Amino acid sequence: MSAVVERKEEQISKLIYFNPKPSVPAKKRGVTKSKQKRKRNISPIRSLDDVQMISEYFWDKKQYRNWCLFNVGIATGLRASDLLKLKVSDMSYCLYNGKIEVVEDAGTCIVEEKTSKYREIILTPEARDIVETYIRIANLEYDDWMFPSRQGSWKKSLRTNGGDGKTGIPHIAEPKKAGDPIDVDSFARILRNAGKDLGLNYKIASHSCRKTFGYREMCLNKDDNQALSWIQGQLNHSSQDITLRYVGFDDDKAKEYYKKTFYGVNTHSLED
Repeated sequence: MSAVVERKEEQISKLIYFNPKPSVPAKKRGVTKSKQKRKRNISPIRSLDDVQMISEYFWDKKQYRNWCLFNVGIATGLRASDLLKLKVSDMSYCLYNGKIEVVEDAGTCIVEEKTSKYREIILTPEARDIVETYIRIANLEYDDWMFPSRQGSWKKSLRTNGGDGKTGIPHIAEPKKAGDPIDVDSFARILRNAGKDLGLNYKIASHSCRKTFGYREMCLNKDDNQALSWIQGQLNHSSQDITLRYVGFDDDKAKEYYKKTFYGVNTHSLED
């Protein structure tokens, strides 16, 4: 066998047995784990039956704080970090006799933690009734946090201990004591546990309420040309494409379009 033929066979052999995995670790190549592994997909809660089931799950367990938190999260579309920092005074008025009342069109204007932008929220009639019921059951005072922690920070929370998470995002340690607002990790854990207990076949976490807000508004106002622009503004997204992806509406449309696709060929389906 000539040297040229041997060299060609050697090159072919290298192609056949090529190892696609690089020998250099990801960190040394400057690639984060979050870029290597697709971020866990958290869905909006598309089914109204599921929304009602989760709400009743918290109510039946007498987890009134979680019940109110879940519903207000869906009704307002606030980021979890902003939602958890709401006070009773943001949602109500204190009357001269000390009674707290959640009035019609109750709402507040907040500065978002992530964007530093102003966002005005108005409670829906359902959310208003839920907030009023919760305030009375929990005996909250006017200056109290809406969603206080009973035990302080979750011990395994990155926001308690600090450090880098699975996504590579660094967290500054901000441990919370009893009476402080619950942290985002605790909120996510509360929803995850509810999803597991109820046997949901999709993942829910702290972003689910916000995504569900956007998804429901898209479904309710799909014939309104201004709806998408309004939802984009409420979620403070930089583009409408980002909003559609975030709320999962583009996934629904993709499935709808694929189902309509037909080329007229004979499929030769076999009948039973």
